[in-house]
Formats: sequence, C-alpha cells, structure tokens
Amino acid sequence: MVRFYGKGTNGKPSVIAYLKPYGKEQANKLRKILEQHFNLIELNYPNQNNLEWAHMNYIQTNKAILLPGIGNNSDNMAEQSILYHYNEEKFPEYKQRISTIQMRNFIKNCGGGLNCLSWTVLIPNK
Repeated sequence: MVRFYGKGTNGKPSVIAYLKPYGKEQANKLRKILEQHFNLIELNYPNQNNLEWAHMNYIQTNKAILLPGIGNNSDNMAEQSILYHYNEEKFPEYKQRISTIQMRNFIKNCGGGLNCLSWTVLIPNK
C-alpha cells in the first residue's frame, strides 16, 4: 500500500509505503521502483500483523489527522512515524493534532479504514 502525502523539497512527490506484506524480495523490488519516482517513507513494524496496512488509511483534514487503530503496539508506532514525517517534511501545524480511532473490527470485516470509510458510492436506481 502506498499513500501520497505531499511534494518533497527536491520536487518529487513524497509517499508513505507499507511493503512488508509483500515479502523481502518483492518488497526490495517495489522499493527500488518507488524510489526512482518518489521520496519514499516506509512504515516498518517489528512484528507483522495482517491489519497494519490500515494505518495508512487515515483521514487528513486541514486541522487534524485521524488514524485508524488496530488495537496493538503498532498503533503508537504508526502515530509517531506519521506525525514525525508530517512535522518534519510538510505540516508542522499537525503537532498534537493526530488522533487514533480504534476500529479493528471494522477493518477486519470491511477491509478498509477511515479514508475508505469516507468514500461516497452512488448506487444507480434499477
């Protein structure tokens, strides 16, 4: 999973990626491709959980970042990592404006996080 978060100081777009689920060999290939075109910030967790991808499915407003939580130690790691990169790279005004919303069951059952939850889907009339 890759998420755009702004333009870097070198003019390249900056993205956050979570590549660990792809395995070491495939992740290395993806990393090399992404680094050719983007400033790459990679989320890494010591113990892979099959829901950690959801941390990247956050909502960013003009005043806050709402981060989906999965109820383990990776929630804090994701919050610190995303907050660090937003503060350092692009948005220092987000300091103290990131909140984690626990939604493990939603993520497990529906396959999405906060960004997906905010999508509007039009169902045509039959």
